[in-house]
This record gives sequence, structure tokens and C-alpha cells, in this order.
Amino acid sequence: MNMFGMHMRSKTFFWRASTIEEGNEIMASKSAQEGHLSSQEEENLINDTVRYILSHDNTKYAIKRQDIVKDVLKTYGGSSKYIIDGATRVLKEIFGMKLVAVEQNSNVKHYMLINNEKFSTDARYMKWPKEVESQQVLLMLTLSLIFMKGGVESEEDMLSFLSNLGIMSKNRSHEYFGDVWKLLTGEFVRQMYLEHVRIPELDPPKFEFRWGRRAEEEVSRRSLLEFVSLVYGTDPKNWTTQYQEVLQTEKNKREKEM
Repeated sequence: MNMFGMHMRSKTFFWRASTIEEGNEIMASKSAQEGHLSSQEEENLINDTVRYILSHDNTKYAIKRQDIVKDVLKTYGGSSKYIIDGATRVLKEIFGMKLVAVEQNSNVKHYMLINNEKFSTDARYMKWPKEVESQQVLLMLTLSLIFMKGGVESEEDMLSFLSNLGIMSKNRSHEYFGDVWKLLTGEFVRQMYLEHVRIPELDPPKFEFRWGRRAEEEVSRRSLLEFVSLVYGTDPKNWTTQYQEVLQTEKNKREKEM
């Protein structure tokens, strides 16, 4: 065989090898998109997703589904529902935490990691690490007020309440709590513990506070009522309306979990 023939066969071999390699990559990507995963790939992706979600839990911000796909699943984005469902089971069974799907900003799916133990213990023993204690105390006071006032509190009344406690001042900053107003209307809203919404059809505009989705999922009304009762030295059952709401909420939760 002459040199020209050998050269052509060599070029043909490398072209075929390159084509096969590219084809394998395309098939792997297509297989991943169609959900064709080996058991080991599936386990690795679920574990990676669990680690990713837990690593973001310290901020308490909702996690975008598209970020999970971009940062963890990558070419396996077509299997995202299956993998996230698996991660949800691991988080519940191993860590005792619940992953909840929420929709924000034009139906962009987000996920919140819910720690049901955080606010569900006896109110007398509610304690947190020092670095988060001030924010947790402020949050508990705010959620308690909204709960005791029927689920909604005007911005004016919230400011008055916190001012009477010596928490709010003219510059809206506190030595222990820090920038209280920024926490109430920024951090707690972004964490979905609070909603700070404009009251419709009012001019000049006015705003009110409500419980956010995370508070509804994570916070125990019974614990807050016990806390308030402890402060006032009374039995929780003496707060008739709130106690009935506690019972109804707990009943609804049991039925939902059945």
C-alpha cells in the first residue's frame, strides 16, 4: 500500500473515532435528558443535590430550581424532577427536614427547606445560637403579634408595638437587634417568614405585615401562643380565638399528612 493510501485510511480512522466519541457524548446527554440513569448516577446526583440544598440553608432563602440544574444536575437537567423527589425523601428520612416547592416571580419554581423543629418546641425552652439569637427573638415577637392580631398587622401598629418595647427608635437601629426595619421589610421577607404588602386602593399608600409561606410551614402557632401566655401569666386556653385557631391548624396539618 502506498503512502497516500495509508494516509487516507489513517484520516478515515481518526474521523470515525472522533465521530464515535461525539456520538457517545450526544447519546449520554440524550440519555440523561430522557432520565436514563444508572443506579449509581442516580444515587450520586441525589446526594449532590442534598448537599447543595443543605449548604444553602443557612441563608433561609428559597433556592431556584434552575440553579439546582445549573450547579448540580447540569446535563442531567431532564431528570431534575426525579432527582429532586429523591433528594426530598432523603432530607425527610435522614435529616427530618421538608423540602417545599413554591412559585415566585412569574412561575419560576423555588424550593424552601423547612426545619419543623425550629419553632415547635416548648416555648419555655426556645433557645438559639448567639449569632442568630437577636434575629430569632425579633422574628418570634413579630410573628406572635401578627398571630394574636388575627393574621395581619398594619405597618403603623407594628412600629408602635416595637417602639413601646424599646426596639424601634427614630433612626430605626438597635444595639442588640441592629437595623430592625431592614430585617422586617428585607431579610425576613426574602426568607419568606413575612409578607410586607401594600393595602389596595389607599392613597397615600399604606402597608401591612402577614405571615409568609415559610412561617406557615415552619412555625408552631401553639408554641407562640404558649410564649405569649407565659409573658402574660395566663393559660393559653384563655385566648379563645387564638386557641381555636391553633386546634384547627393542627387538625388541618394532620389531615394533610394522612
